[in-house]
Amino acid sequence: MAPVRRQLLVGVSLFLGLLVGWGPFCQHIQARKGMVLDDWLLDWLPAHDVSALIFVILWSTGGLLIYRICRNALLCNRFIWAYILIFVSRLITITLVPLDPPKGLLELIDPLSNLFYGVGAPCITKDLFYSGHTSILVLIALCLEKPSDRKWAFLGATAVGGLLLIQHVHYTVDVLAAPLFSYAAYRISRRATESGFQTKARIPPVIGLRKELPAKINSTPLPDFKATNDLSNLFDYASPEDNRTVAACENEVDTFLQIAREITLTKHGESE
Repeated sequence: MAPVRRQLLVGVSLFLGLLVGWGPFCQHIQARKGMVLDDWLLDWLPAHDVSALIFVILWSTGGLLIYRICRNALLCNRFIWAYILIFVSRLITITLVPLDPPKGLLELIDPLSNLFYGVGAPCITKDLFYSGHTSILVLIALCLEKPSDRKWAFLGATAVGGLLLIQHVHYTVDVLAAPLFSYAAYRISRRATESGFQTKARIPPVIGLRKELPAKINSTPLPDFKATNDLSNLFDYASPEDNRTVAACENEVDTFLQIAREITLTKHGESE
C-alpha cells in the first residue's frame, strides 16, 4: 500500500474512534459546573439567532473541501491528521478549562453537527474553549490550495467567528484562540504527512536533483508531469521500487518541471 494511502487509512480509523467517544465526553462536560467569564464584548452585543447563516457557511465550505480532497489524496491526508490534532487538543482544553455558557446564549441549531453529540442528546453548550466551528473553517482555509478557495474559506471563518459571538454561543477568547490552534495543527500535519510518517531517504529538492535522478532513470519510473496550478501533484511522488521521494518546493516548481522533462526525454532517447 502506498505511504499516503496507508497514512490516510490510519488517520480515518483514528478519527472515527475519536468520534465515537465525542458524544459521551460532551455529556460529561455538560453535567459539570464551570466558570462564567466576564466578556465585555458579549455584554455589548445583543444576542440574535443566526444559526441558519452559520450552517450555510460552515457546510458550504466543508462541501468545497470534500470536493477538493476527493481529487487529491495528499490534501485529504493532511486535513485528516490536522483535524485529529484539533480534535484531541479540544478534548484537552475543554477538560482543563471548564466553562459555563455565556449570558444570553441562544442554542445553535445545526442538524448535521448535532448528530455527533448522539441521537436524541440534549444541546451541548459547554464545549467552549476553543471554538470548534472557527478552528475547522480556519483549518479548511489553510489546507485549500487555490487562492479563490482559500479566500472564501478565510472569509467564512471570519464571518462564522463573528456570528458565534452574535448568537452568544462562545466567549470572545474561544473564537480568538481557535486560529492559533488551527495553524499549529496544520503546520504539524503538513510536516508529518510530507515526511511520510516513516523514515526513508529523500532525494533533495532541486538542489542535487540533477546528480541524484539520472542514475535512477532505469529504476525509477517518472510520472507524466504537466504544468498545473495544483502543486500537490508535484509533491511526494514515491517510487514503488525504492520507496524514495521526489519533492518540489513551491518556489522551485518551474525548475523541477524542466529537470523532470529533460530526464523523461533522455529516458526515451529523445532530444529537444
